[in-house]
Amino acid sequence: ALTLGVWITALTAGLAAAAEAQQASLSIVSGNNQTVPRTGSAVPGGVAAFAPLTVEARGNGADARGPLVGVPVIFTCGTGAPTKVRCQLDGSGASTVTVRTDAAGRATLPNARATDAAGPMPVTVSMRGAPSVTFTLTVSVTRAVTIVAGDHQEAKRTGAGAAGGVAVFDPLVVQVTEGGALVPGA
Repeated sequence: ALTLGVWITALTAGLAAAAEAQQASLSIVSGNNQTVPRTGSAVPGGVAAFAPLTVEARGNGADARGPLVGVPVIFTCGTGAPTKVRCQLDGSGASTVTVRTDAAGRATLPNARATDAAGPMPVTVSMRGAPSVTFTLTVSVTRAVTIVAGDHQEAKRTGAGAAGGVAVFDPLVVQVTEGGALVPGA
């Protein structure tokens, strides 16, 4: 039979082993919580280009304390939330990119981009021996309103319904597009 003292000793040993296994930590340094519209004409609807994403890797164990230098850190698109946004982390269009930490223990992803839709674009960063961190990025809706009819009208006031008469104009018609596509019912 297990006594309370034996059980607590076993639990403490298990927690110490788990803490020792957690040898490193990742933290977000810059680039989190960005909201960027899609712009330009390189692709239909434009491209959302985010500022660089930077994390810091630090050692927490007895063997390594402080910044971890030369460690591979993996940036991955779209984990953690359903999304219609097409995420690209480098010029080839890859959705997963490995970056090595620099002398300060920092890894920077310079080229996070998105196309195809608006909405959330989480980017999760992971490395061996550390819990992952997730950047919260959002592609905002870019809508354009174009006048189709009714601009530059002139009308004379007529009638006696109001002091000086009433001017009656033709209807104003506009077209709303998002990324070059019509937005019905907008």
